[in-house]
Amino acid sequence: MGRLRSLFGTMVVAAAAVGSSSALDATPTGDLVAPPPGTVEWAAERTEAGDRTPAPGAGTPSEVSEFFARLDGDETDRLAREHPGVVGNLDGVPVDVRLDANERALRQALSEVEARASDGELIGERRREAADRAEVYRDLLAGDRRFLVFDPRGRGLVAEVFGDVEDADSVTVLVPGNDSDLDGFDQPTAPTRSAARAGEALFTEQRARHPEVRTAVIAWSGYVSPRGLGLDAATATLAEAGAVRLERLLAGLATLGRDAGTPPTAHLVCHSYGSVVCSLAARRGDLDVGSLVAVGSPGLRAETAAELSGANQVWATRADDDWIGWVAGLSLGGLGHGTDPTEPSFGARLIPTGTASGHDGYFVPGTESLGRLAEITVAHGVGVPGRTTPDAP
Repeated sequence: MGRLRSLFGTMVVAAAAVGSSSALDATPTGDLVAPPPGTVEWAAERTEAGDRTPAPGAGTPSEVSEFFARLDGDETDRLAREHPGVVGNLDGVPVDVRLDANERALRQALSEVEARASDGELIGERRREAADRAEVYRDLLAGDRRFLVFDPRGRGLVAEVFGDVEDADSVTVLVPGNDSDLDGFDQPTAPTRSAARAGEALFTEQRARHPEVRTAVIAWSGYVSPRGLGLDAATATLAEAGAVRLERLLAGLATLGRDAGTPPTAHLVCHSYGSVVCSLAARRGDLDVGSLVAVGSPGLRAETAAELSGANQVWATRADDDWIGWVAGLSLGGLGHGTDPTEPSFGARLIPTGTASGHDGYFVPGTESLGRLAEITVAHGVGVPGRTTPDAP
């Protein structure tokens, strides 16, 4: 069985290297860490005191936080109103300001695509694309949903917030894998493949198990993810760019609670290719998270858990019937993601999956895997001792 798995996995990786169809088209990488929309106009701004606005990607989230702390409420509101694309996506901006800015940007984007969808001069396919995107935006605007990231350019970036991030003791960032763009973020017909629904399920489980703990979850499709199972999924190019964005997000979270000296404990729950993003972030910079949980991972671009020095604890889990097991731990000519994190030699704390099934079943309400993820990201995060298999939380 092991030899068959190795042969099959090698064939998959080799197929990605050869490439032959649209499923294997690599994503252009030039704009993977591009500044948010409206950056040129933002750069021309000056505050009433004559200060320049912080350049996205140049100043640190801590510097951004300090800049906004110097503003009064009226000036903050003006900047968010006139530059929602930047303010809504700039790490270090107060969370409530970002949420309001992104709602404004989302409504503006909806108006634009609705106009395109009704433009009789547009070619039929373009009109259909606009109509489809308008439907996505309407779904995001339905109810009382809140977004920490919204960038409508290209395939789109988005991150939804569950709970009160600014008042939380524990903030979990859920990092999804392939096809995690605006169109794939929220899939009512396939909720187990939806980052939004996975984030909501995890937050609900956290609250049910530990109502005494102030928790929040960010379902973060804030990086350009691979499309399908082609070349991008077998390499680390998109993950490296995503790791830069993830580091800045976490640095922004670290500015919360600064006055009291108690920023929330951050945890990473990373599914599929998202685990590659998380591991690359944890291997560099000043990342400091309570736990990194690799769920259905193809590999973490590391030989051992000790290399992920930015995480206090590293956990891993994979269902027996998860197809990713056929390629986990394989590499060929730079393709593939290295050691299987569920192998004992890797050194991660292992989580039994119980009733979870397949590659997308880990966040299904009622499953043992979802309960264990909630325990790790809440109970362990506030001082309840973590335990390894077979007595994992």
